[in-house]
Amino acid sequence: MLAEKTLKEVVRALPPYLKMEETRGLGRTLKQQWGGPRNTRRIVRHIIAGGRGPLANLRDLGRQKMGKIVPNWILGMWETLSEREAVVDGARRISFGELKDRVLRLANALQSLGMAPRDRVAVMLPNSMEFLENLCACSLIGATTPFVNWHLRGEELRKMIDLRKPKALVFDAEFLDEVLAIREGLPSVEHYVVVGGEAPPEGILDYEELLKGQAATRPEMDFIVAFNPYTGGTTGTPKSSNLYDSLGFLLSDIAEPPRTSLREFMRYISLQFSFLYWYGGEHLRDEKTGNIRSLIVTPMYHAGTIVAWAPWMLLGATAVIMRRFEAEEFL
Repeated sequence: MLAEKTLKEVVRALPPYLKMEETRGLGRTLKQQWGGPRNTRRIVRHIIAGGRGPLANLRDLGRQKMGKIVPNWILGMWETLSEREAVVDGARRISFGELKDRVLRLANALQSLGMAPRDRVAVMLPNSMEFLENLCACSLIGATTPFVNWHLRGEELRKMIDLRKPKALVFDAEFLDEVLAIREGLPSVEHYVVVGGEAPPEGILDYEELLKGQAATRPEMDFIVAFNPYTGGTTGTPKSSNLYDSLGFLLSDIAEPPRTSLREFMRYISLQFSFLYWYGGEHLRDEKTGNIRSLIVTPMYHAGTIVAWAPWMLLGATAVIMRRFEAEEFL
């Protein structure tokens, strides 16, 4: 049995879903972390009126076509919280307003390179602001982001990347030699984009130059939850974990349906993200900023690290990023 995302099925599934303590608690957490009722109302207005306008949004909502509406929530949250610190990455600090500008530029840049819904943009990046930017930009345009384990080398690395047949590879300059060594073995990759470093070699695009060449306007939206980590590879080559379909079915028009009822799927999603509530998200407030600040120390390519940056993505928390774990710095 596959879940059916029809208005009839949603109406049937909503009452038990809304009665769950996890759902109610997550709702209160959202309101608290977004800055209270006033900001919550502003974000809701963005959802209703953003993008193509209220009439198109209501029509899509009635048909359960969410891929054009969900970006209104994300961009509306960033606009509402535009002055709030979004990311602390070493000496770099950017607000949600600045993040919105960069993500929109990146989304347009990826589309200019030919990225289409369900194309794959592999990211081989250490913990960084650019990792989050790629995750969000790809989500907005419906591409997925295989998270490459940058600890791998040689043939192991090549197999891991080639498994997902990405159309683009975004990587840090730190890994330039490793990428060049396996480049001939990645026939699917049409575009290589390097973050940082000196002038890139011929045939490799510079990340910041790519962003500068684009406008910070809304691209053609077709939302999907872009998460695509790998397993640990305990029994061989790491395997791809399809979280972009399993987590994003309700929010996307291009995600494949789960093999269960819509009611059970909605219950699962509420339980999946209820940690944001059970960990105290309804009450956590930094003394100076008034919102959650989430320290990210484990590799962002690892699926378990999602619990560290989910507050940033869903609640507007401030992500404080450690490029690599250092015990004294952490303490």
